[in-house]
Amino acid sequence: MIMRLLGRKVPNRVLLQEIIAICIGLFIVAPLAWWATDRTPPQVRLVGTLLPPIVVRGEAVRVRYTTTKRVRADCPGVVQQEIVDSQNTIFSKFARAVGPAIFEPDPNNPNQDILIGHPVIIPEQVAPGQATFRTVTFRYCNWLQRILHWPIVQIGPDIHFEVIEK
Repeated sequence: MIMRLLGRKVPNRVLLQEIIAICIGLFIVAPLAWWATDRTPPQVRLVGTLLPPIVVRGEAVRVRYTTTKRVRADCPGVVQQEIVDSQNTIFSKFARAVGPAIFEPDPNNPNQDILIGHPVIIPEQVAPGQATFRTVTFRYCNWLQRILHWPIVQIGPDIHFEVIEK
């Protein structure tokens, strides 16, 4: 390349090697770098609520998040949910595959969606009083993230709610 810039004749063999090197860079290294650095989740959870907001122990609630508009299709992965009760006891739900969630347009903001999650049973052992619900998702949005086991991790936001006895 330098010889050609200086105006000197370059053998065809060297020219072919340069073309191969450029192709490797464009078609192999660049996509790998792109996939390795792509850490954008499908949507970002902004704020959350539980429906109903006052929860009876042992009953089901639905998680409702206001999210940014989805920038890509849902990526496969796992979701881990936990509840921290008023006595700081942590109740972890087993990690499960991210399932198809219900998305609705946010009537108050065209740049946001409403994500309605699957029903969650509040354990009978949760102490009455203030509690926190937390969701952590681990998503694999391309094959390189799956091979390297390097998911996009999204934590929260935490949802504070009231637990009452039956």
